[in-house]
Amino acid sequence: MLTRRDLVSFLAVAGAGAQPETIVIPFRVTRGTPWIGLSIAGSEPMPFALGTSNGVLIVDRLVADRFHPRELTAAAGLVQFRDIVVANQFRVEEHVGFVLDHYAGERPVVGSFGLNLFASWAIDWDRREVTLSRRPPSRSRPKAPTRVSTDIHRRGWPVARVEVDGRMLNLLIESDMPHGVLLKPDAPLLAWARRFSARRENVGPDGRPSGVTVRARSLRLGACEVAGPLITVGDYLQHGAIGGDQRRGDWRINCDGIMGFDFARRFNLACDSDSLVLRATPSAQIGDVQADDRAGLALEHLPSGYRVLQIDPAGPAARAGLERGDVIVEHHGPDGLIGLPFALTRAPGTRVPLTVDRAGADLELTIVLEERVAEAGLSPSG
Repeated sequence: MLTRRDLVSFLAVAGAGAQPETIVIPFRVTRGTPWIGLSIAGSEPMPFALGTSNGVLIVDRLVADRFHPRELTAAAGLVQFRDIVVANQFRVEEHVGFVLDHYAGERPVVGSFGLNLFASWAIDWDRREVTLSRRPPSRSRPKAPTRVSTDIHRRGWPVARVEVDGRMLNLLIESDMPHGVLLKPDAPLLAWARRFSARRENVGPDGRPSGVTVRARSLRLGACEVAGPLITVGDYLQHGAIGGDQRRGDWRINCDGIMGFDFARRFNLACDSDSLVLRATPSAQIGDVQADDRAGLALEHLPSGYRVLQIDPAGPAARAGLERGDVIVEHHGPDGLIGLPFALTRAPGTRVPLTVDRAGADLELTIVLEERVAEAGLSPSG
């Protein structure tokens, strides 16, 4: 559990002093979210996630209301924030920010800080350090061709070109969707996914098919290779961060999907916004097998808990007695309710005890997790 003492001890980075060109900042990872300290208008440091967005701030409305009148934050999607200090070292006099309701939700942060505000950045998951620079890295720095991958920038977001079992994909590296690899539901991608022997058909909240999840043989970024990645092709992305607006020719249409930070942590990344190059070297986690939802249910975060939006009638959650519409009000495990989404991806056989509200009555139920996408048979079936 992230405590105030954790924040105070970690965010107290030594003295501001003169503005450096480049700084190296330690970051923490809490429940899958990497974060650093950020102050606004002289406030005490607050935990902001490292973001791959186009250099803007994303701020939870409850925090934004401290710095702007509520009528302004309620009416405007964008507002100006003044005197922003990153880890007590970089100061930005004024910067635009998105104000979002319930941004924090189950996350341990109050907003997101766009790394692409800087000319270059590098995130080292092994050292838990992020390097930020106001100027591009030196062109004399040695480059290992086997570690270089072309980065197709789209309005400031880094987009990596990866290979999955022989198919090339453009994946936007997205910090605000910390899932694995999610692809938009184009017909060719769905047809490709359904060639895999290790797959699961997904069902949407309305009970209709919503795509497919497969386990591929490998994913390659440059010379870095991850074995057994989970790839989801799903309708729920069509109107989200990847779908875009086809009527306006939205830039996001040109991407095949996203790579969330829980998958991207398998690579130490360095992004040069000037030369549009993304360098990747393996992190210590590159050999991990990515975990899937091992309960068979999709959840919606509420102030009171998690509502069950959809449930696999043959899955572990259904066998435990959960039903669509139930609200999970207690998780009797690490981090309580806030740790539930992570608990549902733990090893097969793990018991996840819950208290569920069903029409005003409390039920005590326990989900026993199981593997729902095979670890074997990773190659396409033909």
